[in-house]
Amino acid sequence: MSNKNRNFMEELAKELEMNKNAETSIDSSNKQKIEEKPKPKLEDVKESKDKSPDSFNKETFTRIEKEKIKLNPKVIIGAVIALIAVGILSYFFFFAPKIVMPDFMGENLTELTTWASQYEIDKTGIVINKEYSFEFDEGIIMSQSINPGSKVKKDVKLTIVASDGADPDEIVSFPDIKNMNIDEIKDWIKENKLSKTKVVTEYSTTVEKDMVIKYDLKNVNENNFTRGTNLNITVSKGEAPAGQITVEEFTNKTYEEMKVWANSKKVTLEKTEGYSDTIVAGNVISQSVKSGTALKEGEVIKVVVSKGKSVKIPNLVGYTPTMLEAWSAAPDSKVTVVKKEVYNSAPYGNVIDQSIAAGSLVDQGSVLELTISIYLPVLQTSSDAWYGKNYMELIAKVDEWNYRGANIAAGPWIAGEYSNLENGAILEYVCADANGNELPGNSQYSRGCERPLPLDAKIGMKVSLGKYSSSEPDPVPTIDPPKVLSKLEKKQQEIVIRTSPKANVSISLLGDELKNPDSKKASDDGLARFENVDLTNVNLITVKVELDGATNYVDLNVLND
Repeated sequence: MSNKNRNFMEELAKELEMNKNAETSIDSSNKQKIEEKPKPKLEDVKESKDKSPDSFNKETFTRIEKEKIKLNPKVIIGAVIALIAVGILSYFFFFAPKIVMPDFMGENLTELTTWASQYEIDKTGIVINKEYSFEFDEGIIMSQSINPGSKVKKDVKLTIVASDGADPDEIVSFPDIKNMNIDEIKDWIKENKLSKTKVVTEYSTTVEKDMVIKYDLKNVNENNFTRGTNLNITVSKGEAPAGQITVEEFTNKTYEEMKVWANSKKVTLEKTEGYSDTIVAGNVISQSVKSGTALKEGEVIKVVVSKGKSVKIPNLVGYTPTMLEAWSAAPDSKVTVVKKEVYNSAPYGNVIDQSIAAGSLVDQGSVLELTISIYLPVLQTSSDAWYGKNYMELIAKVDEWNYRGANIAAGPWIAGEYSNLENGAILEYVCADANGNELPGNSQYSRGCERPLPLDAKIGMKVSLGKYSSSEPDPVPTIDPPKVLSKLEKKQQEIVIRTSPKANVSISLLGDELKNPDSKKASDDGLARFENVDLTNVNLITVKVELDGATNYVDLNVLND
């Protein structure tokens, strides 16, 4: 505080003290006057008519005027000035900005970050804009919105412009690199700030030391070369030291060419194969030792050889014929498709299986087997399609279906009859499901055979025994279809063989083992009955009939539910 202000404050204090003493004197005088008034005595108190003391009568009060204090105007003005001075000093001490803004021009952004952390500057108030600059390197501050030396607070709003490096899209003149040495190339890179240009060295038996072997421009040519273009320059280190071999570049060259070189240099090659969309089959995709590297005899180079473009197999299951045709015609679907047609409940022509798993990568031309549905087999389109035909023709038809996965059983399981049709002609047939239940048909005469047959269906037939003859046994004896009494115990109550009267009939049961044959003599009506026959594990019954030196055989399949 200055001497002038200090003297003023002392005078103000004296003035206030004098006013206080004067006020104290006035208070003492008034107090003395009040105390000098005599107090009434007890006997002086008179009773009133209503027995109340006189002291309760109306009293009279006298106003005492207090002497006003007069303040000196100079004192008041001085006090106001003093308060203003204190306020100003408080502002500068508690609220005024105290942080000095540095000069960040030419400094790295890390200096700004360090300063902000040191003084606990609110970083949300700092905005950094970047601009391309050839003069300033990337990350160097070029300007600031607040002048250096200014005092700021922690919540200062500061805008910084920093360099983003030289403009990568600026066209740069491309020199005759093939005739430049390594020092000239490095100078060119430095002068033009070519951050994407790299120089590597390797041994060479054909290019002298420090001269360019090759350069590789990515996706541009010399006329539109920019600062941001990727450029790789390979410079010769001269010949490899004595006793060593300089590896050459074989990428995109044939593997056979690399083998010839390796054999001449006594280098071992380890070959693996891989797919490539850009390198044709048989050419080198990559080599483990870079060109220009020095190797000793007998050392190993790992080589990946192209198998050409791969074909990715999609999930074709469920494809319709139209979808499959479109996929096969696509340029990326160069595989050999082999179709296998089978009966299936899937719609006709749909793919139901494929030999190569979905997502697999295969060579072009690989064989892909597709299983195609031809829907379900159809036995007939009219109710008398097979009447009169030999039953073996129907069995042959069923075998054809089964070759394509139908798994249908058929046989003459209904007892045959003598008729005017030739021996073995079909008189009647019925279609059943896998459990032996007759399938629904379009009419009572269709016997379930007019609609497409489900997989694992059964076709039972009644065939003609030919015209009746007493001299010869019927050449085609028949058998009633066996019935299963229990799923645990298969026993046929009665098997009836119809043949010529008085013929000797014997049956042999074939399964896991040959069971002892049983024989009967046919009755006068040509029936031979075999009771309580155990058909457990029996697949085939062979029937033999003999009469007057004539013999005939027939094999009958057993229905196993």
